[in-house]
Amino acid sequence: MNKHIYFTLLLIIISFLSCKNYEYRCSTNTISDNDKKLKKQKIDSINNRIIEKSLIIEKEIRKHFNYLEQFQNLLPPEIGDKYYDFSGVNSNGEFMKISDIKGKYILLKFTGTGCGACVKSIPELKRVYEKYHKSLEIVNFYADLRVYDWLKYVEKEKISWLTLCDGRGMNSYTWANYGIRGIPTFYLINKKGIIVKKWIGYSYGQIEEQIKLIIENNN
Repeated sequence: MNKHIYFTLLLIIISFLSCKNYEYRCSTNTISDNDKKLKKQKIDSINNRIIEKSLIIEKEIRKHFNYLEQFQNLLPPEIGDKYYDFSGVNSNGEFMKISDIKGKYILLKFTGTGCGACVKSIPELKRVYEKYHKSLEIVNFYADLRVYDWLKYVEKEKISWLTLCDGRGMNSYTWANYGIRGIPTFYLINKKGIIVKKWIGYSYGQIEEQIKLIIENNN
């Protein structure tokens, strides 16, 4: 094969490979762009759904809490006291009271979406709920003024237990009645409505230890 033919063939092969490489990069970029578009569409869809839901819940909150006077000027309940009943709107937009929960222990957690220790407690709460959900109901009461923030947080963290909000933030009468000074604050309530444990803050293993101590020793 003479040199002229050899170099001509070599140039053809290089040109072919370059085109294929360009096509691959174009294809990759297209896939990447499509993925970004799909991801953005998914995020927009979730946000729109949460916004629509938050508007419904805000309407429900105004309906119930613009005229209900729940502040009782009571001393915060302590261990051995009966819990103070209170109401809120859940993440499905339903108005409910804590007293609607029957025949179960209740772990009441006062919390907020901007609380670091509250976020850290979620994996442990998930384990506790999975293990004890037949005899225990967990109730998160949120200090958020924006319903959207609360709903987005609940969805992001995949919280499956009961979450409530009254849209008043830390000015909530429920917070005042319970004398909440820091979050997370936990109350463990027995089946008779008596507070058997109370603690403030979170450290790893604390929730499981308290639940196991009370529930397993009383069943």
